[in-house]
Amino acid sequence: MITKISNIATQKEIEESLEKPYSHGHLYRPQVWINGTEEVLVSVVTSQTPTKIQFSIWGILPHGFDGEWSFFQNLEGTLNTDIDVINENHWLYKTMGKRRCFIIVSGYFSFILKKDELIPVFSKNASKNILFLAGIYNKTEDGFITCTLLVKKASYFIRKNSFSPLVPIALSPDECEDWLQNCDTPESCLEFLQNIRPIPMEQHFISNKILGKQKKTKQMLKPVEYPALK
Repeated sequence: MITKISNIATQKEIEESLEKPYSHGHLYRPQVWINGTEEVLVSVVTSQTPTKIQFSIWGILPHGFDGEWSFFQNLEGTLNTDIDVINENHWLYKTMGKRRCFIIVSGYFSFILKKDELIPVFSKNASKNILFLAGIYNKTEDGFITCTLLVKKASYFIRKNSFSPLVPIALSPDECEDWLQNCDTPESCLEFLQNIRPIPMEQHFISNKILGKQKKTKQMLKPVEYPALK
């Protein structure tokens, strides 16, 4: 499961890249480390409001839910949703057809274990500082957006070595628009995601200092080498 993401892009970079404004831009702050196991906000563009960038709580709740986010997450962790399990009997099947979004990040973190050493891996767009990840969302009874990252099976190497055999689905700018506007049914949306061509990604090992309690800095996202991997 992907539970940590990063968004170090500035508000200006995001708005210029998407040619869309934030609804409440004064709330945006770049963050090196966004921990989804806490109740955090992420930047999204939704199918119902495609002309603006909004904030969503990461971790989807049932549509119209009026309970506590933490209560539901303790019962059913919903930071990620595997598209292979979504079918007509799944509780998010209708959401797939009605409420789609993409989540704006700089990259995401995964982890591998080698010789008893936990090694963080940072994945990012190979050519840009911004990455768009496919998601779906619901709204709570009081109007808050809650979303989940859609994930699918990773490559063999990642499945073999990683604690997370699933990876987020990265979208190109053109695919973002198609994802929001051109899926008519849950089935067509799932087919769209299965047939997406992978965008060029850069993946590198980073310092495990990022796992500590100290302040997270951009320096921690730079590539490092590990003797355990040689």
